[in-house]
Amino acid sequence: ARDILADSVVQTGRLKGQKLTEGSFVSPDLSYDGRSIMFAYVECEGDTDHRYHTDPSQGHWHQGRCYHIFKVNIDGSGLEQLTDGTWNDFDPCWLPNDRVAFITERRGGYLRCGRVCPTYTLYDMNPDGSDIRCLSPHETNEWHPSVTHDGMIVYTRWDYVDRHGCTAHLPWITTPDGRDARAMHGNFAPRELRADMELDVRAIPASQNFVATGAPHHGQAFGSLVIFNPHVEDDDAMAPTKRLTPEVDFPETQDGAQVYGTPWPLSEKYYLCAYDPLMLAGTGGQGGNYLRGQYGIYLVDIFGNKELIYRDPEIACQNPVPLRPTAKPPVVPDKSARFAAEESAEATLGLINVYDTLKPWPEEMKVKSLRVYQVVPMSVPSGEPPHETGLREPTAGDSVVLARYVLGTVPVEEDGSAHFTVPAMKELFFQALDENGLAVQSMRSATYLQPGERLLCQGCHEPRHRAPQSPKTIPIA
Repeated sequence: ARDILADSVVQTGRLKGQKLTEGSFVSPDLSYDGRSIMFAYVECEGDTDHRYHTDPSQGHWHQGRCYHIFKVNIDGSGLEQLTDGTWNDFDPCWLPNDRVAFITERRGGYLRCGRVCPTYTLYDMNPDGSDIRCLSPHETNEWHPSVTHDGMIVYTRWDYVDRHGCTAHLPWITTPDGRDARAMHGNFAPRELRADMELDVRAIPASQNFVATGAPHHGQAFGSLVIFNPHVEDDDAMAPTKRLTPEVDFPETQDGAQVYGTPWPLSEKYYLCAYDPLMLAGTGGQGGNYLRGQYGIYLVDIFGNKELIYRDPEIACQNPVPLRPTAKPPVVPDKSARFAAEESAEATLGLINVYDTLKPWPEEMKVKSLRVYQVVPMSVPSGEPPHETGLREPTAGDSVVLARYVLGTVPVEEDGSAHFTVPAMKELFFQALDENGLAVQSMRSATYLQPGERLLCQGCHEPRHRAPQSPKTIPIA
């Protein structure tokens, strides 16, 4: 074991001339050439007070209490501070286009369930920390971006618009410039049928499968490891998913412990990960306890074997990454330059057939229009003054109902098609309306578009695992 930063001094940024010795580190990511590491570091200095305001251009913490992103070469040279400020920036991820995706509090807004917790979503930047862009205006938290074999970003999103506050924390996928974000599987699963969250999602080499950690809603990103295949027909439960570590139940939903985490797939059979052999139910703060685990780096396989690679008796291990070059996935074209050239921050949506649905409409039901809402992120902490905007779902007593307002109502043609423009970079929510203007179905999720983006929907929550049916004629809209 070698301390890469033992003799390193920061070359750029606010901490120029200093060593990173007293703080804490998370989420390292190795460049494709195997020569540089991005990571997040917090000094753990300054006050811990929360700054109350509703201005998203300001952060909420002392800059010494925020994680910032740094870069260093594997020999310890070239240590640079890339981000700074009063926001937490973490989970850096090298992209094939040589930019870096990361998670940050810079979008503004707060968590909805009883605590003072600013939310964080997906951004990207140049590898020198310049040109920071918001990829996701989603209203609540996102985690752990990584890159798929075809060059897309896979990450985890909380997606609980008008439903249970502990479900729908599963993998999403988007282009590297933030277009066409969509769920990969399980977005409408009942809570008792799977893990609350799937975190640290990574593509398995030479496979269409992904590995992830089945983790709790209230706890750390540790639990039981799973493998999922997004090409398997989704039953909103465990159909696409297999348990890699069946001896450990899912935390919270099955009362399992936070045993495994941060898996790195070597193949479909072998994985590096963090593992705690104590398997204590309260480790990491779950259930109000703060029991210290003994997380080490292990090699695990699908046959149930575990081999200890490294353990430090003084501090837990996480995020093992093989120190070797890897092939770059293909570069998905970045259309942000075209978007930036357009004056109007609008985008275009098309719908082929509103009647193409996962569950059939009643035969007599006719959809006449779509109501388009904007879902507004919470501007104040949920523990602050009351701000309810309506009745909560019966299963969502822990989650505040977000404010929203109608952007407009658009016609649906006789063949079920629609075509309309929407504001870009706003979280959108749709309702299908009958001839009386009454909602017959609500989205219960949300979407957004980048400026200038054109997005096409085949149906209204249509089955995803079949090829779209080609219309016999051009849709009327």
